[in-house]
Amino acid sequence: MPFLRWFLSFALLVLPRAAAADSFGGQLHYMVGQAALDGVELEMPALISEPSALADKHLTLRGQGTLEGVSARGDFLFEDNWRIGLGSSLFGVDGVGLRHDSLPWGMSARLHSVWGTTTQLSLGYEIKQGPVYAYVDGRVSFEVLQVSVETFAAPYGHVGTTNYTAFQGGLGPRFGALLPIGHSLMLDVYVYRQLVSGFEQLSVGIGLGYWENDREDDFSDELRRSWRGDF
Repeated sequence: MPFLRWFLSFALLVLPRAAAADSFGGQLHYMVGQAALDGVELEMPALISEPSALADKHLTLRGQGTLEGVSARGDFLFEDNWRIGLGSSLFGVDGVGLRHDSLPWGMSARLHSVWGTTTQLSLGYEIKQGPVYAYVDGRVSFEVLQVSVETFAAPYGHVGTTNYTAFQGGLGPRFGALLPIGHSLMLDVYVYRQLVSGFEQLSVGIGLGYWENDREDDFSDELRRSWRGDF
């Protein structure tokens, strides 16, 4: 897969520099948003046999869904305010349907569940330091969709569930801000917008994180001297 090779090459360039970071932190987020799934083709995972009723029926998803899930991210900050981020997310999708070619008489199929995961790398810049730490990132992601399809046969009813997958790469900007609760304890709020491919079309996240806040700007020095400097 060309995108996966590009993603891994980008990771090999980014990860060595993270070891030289001046400050770092991690956040956990709750996320909601929209999923771009219309027309996504479903594939059978390797080593799994497709039911004969669904074989060669060209299953695709229909509609734009809503997503809800969680994400985790670690960020590394450098003296020149450049940021590198590593993260992953897990989300469920509602509101999408299923398209397929004609099935044998008495057979029908419908979606049972749709789950997505992303692995993310980002490169960005901290554009404001006080009273919040605002940032903008360019995020590249490798995304995997896990889809369960139920089949039914008259007059027996449900006769099986088959798992399918889909893969895409995504690219887009993320705008966010760290809001200090203390010197190191932060709220993190962000908005991500897909520009190129990807299942995660638009998402908003809010989370809690902890930073080893070694910034040397005036606002960070003020935090250290205030009552919030104790946590």
